[in-house]
Amino acid sequence: MTKHSKEGGSSFSNATTIAKGSSKTDTLGLELEANSSQYYKIKITGTSLTKVTVKKYGSSSKTDTLAIAVYDSNKKLVEQAEGYIFEGQGSAYVYVRDPKNKGYSKAGTYYVKISKYFKDSSFRYDVSW
Repeated sequence: MTKHSKEGGSSFSNATTIAKGSSKTDTLGLELEANSSQYYKIKITGTSLTKVTVKKYGSSSKTDTLAIAVYDSNKKLVEQAEGYIFEGQGSAYVYVRDPKNKGYSKAGTYYVKISKYFKDSSFRYDVSW
């Protein structure tokens, strides 16, 4: 059984910070329930086009589905900032965009939520920005 390494936070309030240009690696293991999530915090310091990349590897079943969602500091889902990595896919990315800011990110704190969909799935992942 793959154990959960607990690098990602278990909620918005205890999200693990990821510095720009770095990454975090973690596991969503078999001991976790379906829809279990881990949280990361990023701090965007200026107006830019910000891309969050997630790579999934070490899948254990045909139902390994990873979900990515980005939330603003008010815990509101950022428009068009969610995606999925299905079994057989290695990576995905989402952009943190503000449609009122010509599609660029606004400065502020954002949260990246990584979730697994099925109880019988297990995988490692890297998240970076």
